[in-house]
Amino acid sequence: MFLKLIDGWHKIYNYFGIKVKEKVIPEHYDVLNLVFDKKEGIGNRIFGLVNYVYYTMPNVVNIYWDNRGWVNKKFSEIFDYKPDYELNEYHHISIIKRWEKRWKHLNNEITVNFPPVHLKTLEGMVLDFSVVTPKLYKKYSKEFKKLKPSKEVLERIHQVNLPESFVALQVRNSADWNLYGRNESLELFFNEMGKFPQDTKFYLSAMNEKTSDAFKNKYGDRIIELPDKNYKSMIDAMADLYIMSYAKDAIYSYGSTFGELAFWLSEDFQNVKVVGDENGWKIQKGIDIKK
Repeated sequence: MFLKLIDGWHKIYNYFGIKVKEKVIPEHYDVLNLVFDKKEGIGNRIFGLVNYVYYTMPNVVNIYWDNRGWVNKKFSEIFDYKPDYELNEYHHISIIKRWEKRWKHLNNEITVNFPPVHLKTLEGMVLDFSVVTPKLYKKYSKEFKKLKPSKEVLERIHQVNLPESFVALQVRNSADWNLYGRNESLELFFNEMGKFPQDTKFYLSAMNEKTSDAFKNKYGDRIIELPDKNYKSMIDAMADLYIMSYAKDAIYSYGSTFGELAFWLSEDFQNVKVVGDENGWKIQKGIDIKK
């Protein structure tokens, strides 16, 4: 029996042609190789990175960072990151074959396909909003704190005139989510916004101009957004992400790792209200929404 690959949270063994799964446990490896597919968003990628850094305590991390999809910038172009390990970034798919060929014969190196998108404790508990306490946040946010915005992202952030106090508002509604029944009624967001004082400002992170206009038409100058926002720009998305992390209170779309990432990047424990649920979601091939 030999280890064939690591997929998410499972080691996949080949036993005379039969695949056997074994759960990943915390275990040190000198070299960690992570494969990020072009379909994976920024939140999924960063949670995958942090999860396996916590679980393997590596000396070297190599990442295949596909920047041909929604994430159309290199890791090094959107983050200023100074980890405690050596980090190498690759963009040519041939590197994956080299890793897989090499690590099958080495005990101190692993390659992980589809790194898990749900942050877990070392004991295996999923750290979603419903269970995270300030104590757990303090313990597991340390690696996120090292992820600073790149110079280009920081320059974009500084173009926004932010008030001293505001609420982060992330609405994930978009064409791709609509295909899987994930878009939520804007009325649900309006209801949550109505629970704040009438002079509250909201920093909006939306996926398109249509959604943005709906909030601006209803709330006027109480809605703050990046000036001349490009909804396809990764730099603008990252600026949204970090600005959201500056807020004390937040309203985030259910099921979006973008809002979750903003929470973990924040300097202090955010008060988060999640809008929506998985009722009505259509099962997306290859994705388990219950994980």
